Amino acid sequence: MNADGIRARKAPQSLAVKSVRAVSALPANHEDAGKEELEGGRLWTTWVGMDVRLRFTIIDSFLSFFLFTPLVLVYWYGVYGLLDRLLYVLSVPDSLAAITLLIGGIYFEVLVCFLQKDLQARLITGSTDSPAHYVVTRLFNLVLSVANIAHYRALELIFQDNINVNVRVALQVAVTVTVLLWSLKCGRNVVGPPLCVEVDTEVENVFQTSTRFRTEPEKSAMHLLDTLASVAMVTTLVHLHWISITAVCDYVIHPNNTGMSIVMSSVYGYIICFVFILAQGPARRVSASFEKKNHWMKIAFEDAFFCGANVGVILVWKGLGMFFGALGDNFPIYHNGNDVTWLYATLVPFVLLTMVHSSGTLVTKGCDVDGDFMDGEGINFSISYFAGFFAEEIQDEIRRQEAARVMKMKNNNNKKMQ
Repeated sequence: MNADGIRARKAPQSLAVKSVRAVSALPANHEDAGKEELEGGRLWTTWVGMDVRLRFTIIDSFLSFFLFTPLVLVYWYGVYGLLDRLLYVLSVPDSLAAITLLIGGIYFEVLVCFLQKDLQARLITGSTDSPAHYVVTRLFNLVLSVANIAHYRALELIFQDNINVNVRVALQVAVTVTVLLWSLKCGRNVVGPPLCVEVDTEVENVFQTSTRFRTEPEKSAMHLLDTLASVAMVTTLVHLHWISITAVCDYVIHPNNTGMSIVMSSVYGYIICFVFILAQGPARRVSASFEKKNHWMKIAFEDAFFCGANVGVILVWKGLGMFFGALGDNFPIYHNGNDVTWLYATLVPFVLLTMVHSSGTLVTKGCDVDGDFMDGEGINFSISYFAGFFAEEIQDEIRRQEAARVMKMKNNNNKKMQ
């Protein structure tokens, strides 16, 4: 199975939808964090002296980059194999494979979004700390993620098999769908892991899903139309954004050398992602400044910021996707003479992500609206993991560091006066 273009995107972190800590652990003045003035006025940074938020941002970034993201990608590789086998068992002709996956994926995504209130009432009956709640919510993430991948895979097959793709066509599609997303004020929904991590224990209601026009989640015609717009239109455009940019990268980054394409795509992608993580502080200030001057300038800036960051994300998925695809094809796992690589690739990452309370990172759901976040928070990537678990301790440490800084300044002033 060709793993090129495999990618994962987490549910958008709408503040109106869930309690996931969407605010980055990176302090707004991170470029000055952890710096101490020494003799001669030279500034330097040490791990111990570093701002505690910056320390947690670095730790959480590495977890997202090198643990959560590879696990999610291996899972997508496994589900690709699962879908291929389902189509084979159901005897679906190759000519109908894409449309079958598309209808099945969109149908389930729309159903989950439209019936979210009923699902909550029927499936969440006990304490959120109960084992039953734990099992139900994680299985929900498992099933919904398979529907997400079916939706994406169908569009990928249509794009690859029915369009005479070259770099010009791929670029035209990428620009067109990106402009459409921006015109719908949905540009921020393109970002995925490693710039998005969801912590299961911080989600109050796993069934709650935001929609583009924010209709009440009731069995009404308006909510159904809103759900269709959010899934069939916005999510489809997001998938096409990913597929077309991946195709452009296929033509640009060592198209005739698979090994170099894997290495350089991954390296470029990780560098871009890390640069954008570090750029959040200044970008937040720019966004907050635009917010006071012109709302549309703020939205345009945030959309451009997310689009640039997502190029790095797509490159990471292109490189790692090709690597895991080649690994699975060349070193398959057999059981009783049957290739079960897809089964291990599906179950092992899911179990591991569930154990670390991050199975929601597998899921694509909801629709954030550009401009909904105030004071520069629309720039934030949701990469907090340990920063979320230790939020209170971090605040205590910040207060302690601030008190120590004030005390040090007082002592220095007293020495100068003497």
